[in-house]
Amino acid sequence: IVLARLLFPSDFGLLGIAILAVGTLDVFTRTGVSQALIQRRDIDDHLLNTGWTIGVLRSLVLFLGLQAATPLIATFFKAPESGPLLRVLAFTILFEGLANIGTILFQRDLNFRKQTSLSQIYSVSNFVISIGLVVLYRSVWSMIIGKVFSSAIKAVASYRISSYRPKLCFNRQTAREIFRFGKHVFA
Repeated sequence: IVLARLLFPSDFGLLGIAILAVGTLDVFTRTGVSQALIQRRDIDDHLLNTGWTIGVLRSLVLFLGLQAATPLIATFFKAPESGPLLRVLAFTILFEGLANIGTILFQRDLNFRKQTSLSQIYSVSNFVISIGLVVLYRSVWSMIIGKVFSSAIKAVASYRISSYRPKLCFNRQTAREIFRFGKHVFA
């Protein structure tokens, strides 16, 4: 209700274009790493580190791909003003890829308290930052900045909530095992 009073309908359209582009790319490029790790009975550091490295590489490729494809996406939607918004919103993909993979153990172990805490940190920070900036600046940029900052906050919080510390490490055999299960999620 607050946002509808402070922003123009065209602002919501531009926000929708940016969210649609980022969300669609994210959904259609899921590797199934999380699902592959959650279903395993035993998880070791090789699995977690390789899974995290795959996630970091995926997010970097998607981020760079979105930066390059932004003019095409803006032209497709006939909304050149959406280009800069999309380029900034793409940072959410980077932050999601850098988040601590140890948080998937919350799902596997059914630790709903920690899992919910992480989700609430994102939701509350997004709400507070976005609404605060919209009230101050009355711009669609407020919502984009809110999403980017809340994604960064969630990534940092993932390291505070989970004691696991991932390392960049790629084990080819482990990656094959992960992708063997994850390919069905990707498909």
